[in-house]
Amino acid sequence: MTDSISLSPLQQRLDAPAREISLAELAASWFQQTVEVQIPGYGAMAGHRKLLPFIRRAWGTELMKGASNEALNEQPCPWLPPCALDVFFREQLRRGKHGIPKPYVLAADRQGQDLAVKLGVFGLACDWLPAVVERLVEALRTGVSWNILGRGLFLPAFEIGQVRTGTIEGLEGGDVPQAVELAFITPVDASGKHDILDEPHSLVGRLARRIDGLARWQDARIDADWSALSHHWRGLDYWTQELAPDSTARWSQRQRSNLVNAALSGRMTISGDLAPVWPLIQIGQLCHVGRGAVTGQGRYVAEWLE
Repeated sequence: MTDSISLSPLQQRLDAPAREISLAELAASWFQQTVEVQIPGYGAMAGHRKLLPFIRRAWGTELMKGASNEALNEQPCPWLPPCALDVFFREQLRRGKHGIPKPYVLAADRQGQDLAVKLGVFGLACDWLPAVVERLVEALRTGVSWNILGRGLFLPAFEIGQVRTGTIEGLEGGDVPQAVELAFITPVDASGKHDILDEPHSLVGRLARRIDGLARWQDARIDADWSALSHHWRGLDYWTQELAPDSTARWSQRQRSNLVNAALSGRMTISGDLAPVWPLIQIGQLCHVGRGAVTGQGRYVAEWLE
């Protein structure tokens, strides 16, 4: 446990959560809210690789307008409660080599001719949802260069359509398949020392590490024998022939440039005794997997196979 004296109240809450629960209990109690903003006539933008990183930067700029001086300087916000910039854009805790993941993911879907921009917010961070909705709408309206991103496309005059908020309270348990196909809607990051094509079990490891961190935003610490679980998922059967090399780009504020990372697109099948890792696969559909999840990367749907 980190020295609590030097931590902000939010960091203390994340460092010492109220519950210690199993992976299955985490899935059963998972809480998140999703804001969906509809933009009429912009459906062709849904698959644009630069769209979600652009939206994230614009949203962060909007959050800065109502932030404390400390948060603007990447320091803990002293306000009670802290400003939204502190919650969504500053790393709260670092546990070993990895920081606790930020409590949200972005996604974009085509709905007929319209674009649906979605922001999923996890657990404790849902307390800041009103600020999230207002700043996201303003970012879409004034902070995104739609004419540049949509160059070559016919786009109508920009307007905000419906704005909806949905809530997920717990994921259903029940039966577990003998085989599941992870169909990636967006590329999954493939950088790092473990090659997913050579060591496909490393994808489950990345998913486990991410969910272990995000559990803190659910006011929980996972009680699991990670060594035994790792041994188990290494022994599952993986089919990666439908994964193809790809690449993703992300903006580095520190280096002021786009960084290109290796990625994979397509489908991956996992079979065997999936029960111990099924909660990870379920939750992963909501929180994505791998680097760049906040900007929509690593998004998948788990499809049952006979």
